[in-house]
Amino acid sequence: MTDFVDWPELSARVERHGKCLISITNTGSIDWTDVRLDLNGRPDYKMLAEGFECGPGYIYGWPLLAAQSTTSVGLASSAKSVSATPFNPEKEDIEDLVLVARLNGRQYGKLIVGPL
Repeated sequence: MTDFVDWPELSARVERHGKCLISITNTGSIDWTDVRLDLNGRPDYKMLAEGFECGPGYIYGWPLLAAQSTTSVGLASSAKSVSATPFNPEKEDIEDLVLVARLNGRQYGKLIVGPL
């Protein structure tokens, strides 16, 4: 697997709508599969993305985001892998957000968004 720093940047737009919802738009021409959103997982986001392992942050995943499509994600849908504790947008800020997806069924891409 290519090192995380060499993964191509996903072409995307991420927007927050109020406290509880974000939208993610795949602005590129390639469908994404195995899409994963990591909230507040730093400094372990590299390890999380490379191995899709459990870590300290909140995770939400879905199978597909087609090119030029948008999906909305309720932030409380993200949960810690080990404890299943949901993200509480009323009590916790988004300190960082990392989006990872598979491109063309093989290579991974990433988008490090930061705080929202």
